[in-house]
Amino acid sequence: PSDVVAVVGAAVTTAAPTGNGADGGASPFAKATGDKQVPALQPETAGGRTLGLRPKVHPYKRPSPSLPRPVTLHPEGAYLVGKLLFDRLKSSLDKVQGVGGPTMGADPIATAVSLVSYLEGNPIPAFLIRKEAKKHGRGLWIEGIQNLPEGTGVAIVEDVVTTGGSTMKAIERAKEEGLKVARVLAIVDRDEGGRENLKNYGYEIESLFTRHDFMKD
Repeated sequence: PSDVVAVVGAAVTTAAPTGNGADGGASPFAKATGDKQVPALQPETAGGRTLGLRPKVHPYKRPSPSLPRPVTLHPEGAYLVGKLLFDRLKSSLDKVQGVGGPTMGADPIATAVSLVSYLEGNPIPAFLIRKEAKKHGRGLWIEGIQNLPEGTGVAIVEDVVTTGGSTMKAIERAKEEGLKVARVLAIVDRDEGGRENLKNYGYEIESLFTRHDFMKD
């Protein structure tokens, strides 16, 4: 829904979802960014703090190359991101029975989508793709693979896509583990070649936002 998108758009431009902290004051992310405030922005005209961009293009002094994480690790932010991505997946629940991506950026996203899917009556298990196989036990590459029979259709999710390299590795690993990748989604596309690289690889990236929603070049 457009109102949910607007709330997330406003939240990520400050790296702080709306709402107060536990003490009734500003949210913890507003405190972390010097209590900077932004109005409720529409996604297509959102301005202010960049999300997930490199420090060289960061409009504030505090460098942070992975800004989606403060949002996805906040209770409100996690729910809203999970809601937005699950809404995207509703049209293909016949093809998508799992959601996950490369650790650690995708960890809270996959969990949030899975939780929202349960709350809405269409539970989708989450899974996490390791950077390397577990060095003991069963040597798993994918945590949660036990909930995904071979041939299960899945969605790969990311916090930020830059060149698409980590996304393609995650897709390849999922396929090697017997999963079928049906959808690829991200919170932010940096517009630095990732979309084109993934298209050449055979997949369309669907992002909630691009860098242009948060900054002017």
